[in-house]
Amino acid sequence: MKQILLLLIFSFISFVGFSQTQENESSHWNKNSLDINAKIDLKVFPNPCTGQKLTVEIDNEELTELRITNIAGKVVILKKYIIPVDRVELSLNNTPNGLYLIQVKTTENKLMAKKLIVSAR
Repeated sequence: MKQILLLLIFSFISFVGFSQTQENESSHWNKNSLDINAKIDLKVFPNPCTGQKLTVEIDNEELTELRITNIAGKVVILKKYIIPVDRVELSLNNTPNGLYLIQVKTTENKLMAKKLIVSAR
């Protein structure tokens, strides 16, 4: 009986805590507020990235947010731009080799994603 009660309490606390954290972190990336079918010309180079610098360019739009996540979904880099830009250069000095997802959000609330391979060594 005690085990069931503890399990219920732990589940409730975990659910409430995680849902609040998830809501705060992903509120800008809500699919209902973004046009995920947008036709955006997003360029990520060099890809695979073998050096320390990565360039992200977008045509016909401007970036307001750039997010790089690893294969497990953990956000590795998050940049928000108060003044929108159409080209970003990022340093990947301490980024481990692997497969990543680059997501950009534009001033028109459009979302675009590209795969990135980091293979520095």
